[in-house]
Amino acid sequence: MINKDEFTRLIEAEFQVENPKCQLTPSTKYKETEEWSSMLALLVIVQITDTYNVVLDEQDLKNCPTISDLHQLVVSKQNQP
Repeated sequence: MINKDEFTRLIEAEFQVENPKCQLTPSTKYKETEEWSSMLALLVIVQITDTYNVVLDEQDLKNCPTISDLHQLVVSKQNQP
C-alpha cells in the first residue's frame, strides 16, 4: 500500500524544484498552484511511473483535482492485475 504522506512528499519534491518553499498536503489542488505547468505535469507522471510502476496520462491528471485523488488513482492502478 502506498502511504499517502510519502506520496505527497514525493509530489512535493517535484514542485520544490520550481519553488523550494512550496508545501503540499493531500488536499492541495495542485493544478491551481503557481508552480503548476505542463513540464511539471510530465515530471510528476515520470516520478510516479519510476517510483510506483504505474503509468498515468494527461487525462488521469485532469481527473484528479487534489493530491489525495491522485494518490487514490495510483493505488487503484497499482492494484490492477
